[in-house]
Amino acid sequence: MTADNTTDAPMVSTGAESHPPSFLPVSANDTYPEEKKATDTSPDDQPQTFYRRYRLWFHLFMFLIITGMMVGAWVLHGKDTLVLSLLWAFVSLKLMFYHVTTRVLSKPLGMVFGAIMKVVSVIPEKIRLALGVLLPVAFIVSVTLALPVQEGHSNRLDRLRSLFGLIVFIVILYATSDKRKSIPWRTVVVGILLQFLLGLFILKTSVGYDIFSWLSNMCSTLLHFSKSGLAFVTSDDIADIGIFIFTVLPAVIFFAAIVKVVYYLGGMQWIVRKFAWLMVRLMGTSGAESVVAAASPFVVNFTLP
Repeated sequence: MTADNTTDAPMVSTGAESHPPSFLPVSANDTYPEEKKATDTSPDDQPQTFYRRYRLWFHLFMFLIITGMMVGAWVLHGKDTLVLSLLWAFVSLKLMFYHVTTRVLSKPLGMVFGAIMKVVSVIPEKIRLALGVLLPVAFIVSVTLALPVQEGHSNRLDRLRSLFGLIVFIVILYATSDKRKSIPWRTVVVGILLQFLLGLFILKTSVGYDIFSWLSNMCSTLLHFSKSGLAFVTSDDIADIGIFIFTVLPAVIFFAAIVKVVYYLGGMQWIVRKFAWLMVRLMGTSGAESVVAAASPFVVNFTLP
């Protein structure tokens, strides 16, 4: 008597998905929605669309247009085009890496980091842990004391006071912990170091200040549109009322709608994936922790009950 081990394949819904695949080019291995629908059938049965056939030329045309605009901006405005130049570089790299695999860069970088990790792994674990804590602390202290004091800003004593306060917080949290041996010191040290480097880049360099000042102005302008939307739905008099329900709540709803649109187009998934990848590599966090931490600034305020 033989048993039939074959099972019927589960029914797959052919209806509309809750959210479509990304419409944004992510890498050379990613496909567009129409390509994903054609994976189960022969290429001969699925004729290529005009865009798919000449996609390379479309992207080249886009690159030439934005490059021509950037050349004009560089000639007319010069040094005032820093943020626009960064956006141009980002879009150009996105278009390039859609047709050129990222292994062109990731493979050499992997070899370099692999060689560094081989050298680091030779050091005993206890010494490696001590160096991993002492070197960042020495770097933070030395930079804090070495930076010149500007008139009207904090002096070195104020900086040491702030640094001492940070140390006190860490000591208190360590002393009140129930499982001190389970503390991931790599995550703690790298997180503090990244915050210090980010603050140093923003506050002590003109490039960092210009970039984040532009981002701040863009966010303020974008959120200010919520007031125009409220005035369109109600009236200008109601939009000018300075209470919570007419000031904060419309901005929250407006930003939530923007996040949903970006998520629908696949941009939010790309942002979260890249930030999570960076956190896993630098801080040693798990994939779930990294994804939640990367997505929290964008979606946590709009998914809580």
